Amino acid sequence: GGALIIVGEDYGEGSSIMQERSHAFAMKSQVWLLDPRPNLPSIVKAVEDGFELSEASNTPVMLQVRIRCCHVHG
Repeated sequence: GGALIIVGEDYGEGSSIMQERSHAFAMKSQVWLLDPRPNLPSIVKAVEDGFELSEASNTPVMLQVRIRCCHVHG
């Protein structure tokens, strides 16, 4: 199986700082970082692709969920 790390934003001040740190961490650690578009089919595909990528590469994959993704209904 694969490992998927889901990183979500908060609504407070400095929420973009978390995003910047996650990107920097992924770059330094050579961890895959997926950032899906804010619609349900894209998020579902990113989760599936993330697990497949993690299994194929034997590394964890980070899935970034931004504020707009949190408001998707479906």
